[in-house]
Amino acid sequence: MIHIKTNLCDGHIPAVHTKIEDEKRHPCINTPSYLVKRELTDITEPVLAGLGLKYKYSISDIHDNIDPPFHVNNANDGRGLNGQRQCFSLDDQEIVKKYLDETLKRKDKINIVEIGVNRYDFKTTDDKFETTSTSIFLRNKRDADIYLGIDIDDKSFLNDRNKNIYTIATPSQEIEKVYRYMDSIGFGKIDILMIDGFHSINQVYKEWEYTARLTDTGIVIFHDTNAHPGPYFLLESIDYDKYDVYKYFNDIVDYGVGVLVKK
Repeated sequence: MIHIKTNLCDGHIPAVHTKIEDEKRHPCINTPSYLVKRELTDITEPVLAGLGLKYKYSISDIHDNIDPPFHVNNANDGRGLNGQRQCFSLDDQEIVKKYLDETLKRKDKINIVEIGVNRYDFKTTDDKFETTSTSIFLRNKRDADIYLGIDIDDKSFLNDRNKNIYTIATPSQEIEKVYRYMDSIGFGKIDILMIDGFHSINQVYKEWEYTARLTDTGIVIFHDTNAHPGPYFLLESIDYDKYDVYKYFNDIVDYGVGVLVKK
């Protein structure tokens, strides 16, 4: 089931489609040079099919591995409903906090993985840290809850073993390396997976493989679903028999948030 919380642009590719392969220009992309291709994963990508994706999209061999210019409804202004201009708007923050709170109420101990960690130090009074998803997780989780941040840059200044806060400096596609580290700290399965790193299509599909360690009631949160091709097309790829999909802030000026709840 898909829940549109606030429609993607009128030209978006419908989620339900019967053709094995589809190529068309995507009107949401702000340049005419990108060609969108869609394939059924059970034919071409059995690993992704097993992880709840029905389709896999690509835009072209030239652009699959980069994060090309892309926006829906002027998302790059980033003001949100509250009129505040910033990448991770107050509206976006409220959605992340909502799902975190619901998960905390449901379980005595949770495990959080965040791909793409903030660049600010929460041990200071820097107001910029307070506008990030990392801040929401670290300010609101209990000491028993484990947080693991994955980032290509060193974010070890956030680490606090007494509060079960860990980071690992590695490309997110190094999944086996991350799994070994998770095992070394007794991480277990993932309750909340936040994906907000590099947003190319190939990168986001690779990061989706972390859902192999998602709990039965796990949640995946994507930021920039209006602003970057990877998160946008990943949400279009979902098998709705496996996940409920919630899309937020698609008809306002906002970078957008997508939430996937495992069935």
